[in-house]
Amino acid sequence: MENQQHSFINNLLKGDRTQPPNHCLDVFNERFPNASALEWNALDDQYEVIFYQNELEHMATFTSDGQLVDYRMKLQEDLLPAMIKTLVHEKGELMNAVLINRGNALNYEIIFRDDQLVRYQLELDQLGQILVEKEL
Repeated sequence: MENQQHSFINNLLKGDRTQPPNHCLDVFNERFPNASALEWNALDDQYEVIFYQNELEHMATFTSDGQLVDYRMKLQEDLLPAMIKTLVHEKGELMNAVLINRGNALNYEIIFRDDQLVRYQLELDQLGQILVEKEL
C-alpha cells in the first residue's frame, strides 16, 4: 500500500507524462498557437489535450495520425448565442455551457437545473434546435 501511495504522489508531482505523436503536436500547435497549461491523455487510439487559450478552457481530440476529431470550449454565459440563452433560461438555471466543434458542425452542450434542482443535459445545434435532452 505504501508503494502505491508513493507512486501516486510521484506521478502527481511529475505531472502528465503522455507524449502524443509528433503529428498530433504539429496540428495542435498550428490550430492553437496561444495554448497554455497543456495536459495530454491517451485514449485508446486517440489523444486528448486539455488546455487554456484566451483564458478559456478547451479540450481537443486527435487521432494518432494527427487529425483533429473535435474540440470543445467551455463558455461563459455571455458568450452563448442569445437564442440559446433564452431557451436555457426558460428551462431553468444555467450550470455549464460547452461549444463543440466537430467537422463543420457547431453544437452546444448545456447543463442546467430546474426549480426543483434536477439537473439536465441539452445538446443543441447552432440554430438552437434541441438534439438531445436528458435528465442527469
